[in-house]
Amino acid sequence: MGPRARTHRFYGHPGILPTLATCPEVHLTGISAARANGLGIVGGQEVDAYIASERLDALIARFALEPRSEAGNASLRAIPPELDYRAETPIPLAAVALDLAEDPDPRSSEVGRAALQRLDDEKRWRGVISQ
Repeated sequence: MGPRARTHRFYGHPGILPTLATCPEVHLTGISAARANGLGIVGGQEVDAYIASERLDALIARFALEPRSEAGNASLRAIPPELDYRAETPIPLAAVALDLAEDPDPRSSEVGRAALQRLDDEKRWRGVISQ
């Protein structure tokens, strides 16, 4: 099995980030979804989100996002179109926690690992695995 998504890092003018975060074609994850999931950490001026790969170029152009090889203030995780979420569907807590756990920021990473451990301890994954 391959990676969940291909992460693209960008810099966007801080003034556009709130609008970017509320676009119907993006689905917040990681630090951008931590507060909504009650994970006890709040992001600053950044956006971390999933987007269907075929929509990425249009979004880059629309918001004049500048590619970055390392950290920027927008991380867009391109997923195959068939895995795209409907606009009103939030990213599952396990994916948000995993994205946090993989974050280079030590505090975000620790919060993500702790959330994954809680999910495992609670066996919330049961019933998800097909028989």
